[in-house]
Amino acid sequence: MLKFEKYQQETIQKFWDFVKKYNDSVMVNWNSDKELKLWVEFGSMSLADLTDKFMDYDGEHWCILLFADCLEISVSMIFDGYGVEMSDVWQCRPAGLREDW
Repeated sequence: MLKFEKYQQETIQKFWDFVKKYNDSVMVNWNSDKELKLWVEFGSMSLADLTDKFMDYDGEHWCILLFADCLEISVSMIFDGYGVEMSDVWQCRPAGLREDW
């Protein structure tokens, strides 16, 4: 069992709750470069909810990759400053999440 500080665990739980809520329009992938990526489809409320829950509006910005039908966001940007490894976040993922488009 992984050990986290309370604020780390709360943020990890909030992230996976978001992914579960929008499982039809988001996907999380652990790629071959050992990077955790969040894919967000256009045309849903998931993007607005993502920025509302996880972005600090005092000048914070994220670098994204823009595709024809979705955005790719590095999950490490969401957890910047929380002191958690992305491999640990990945290990905390709940069962039953979307694994491909």
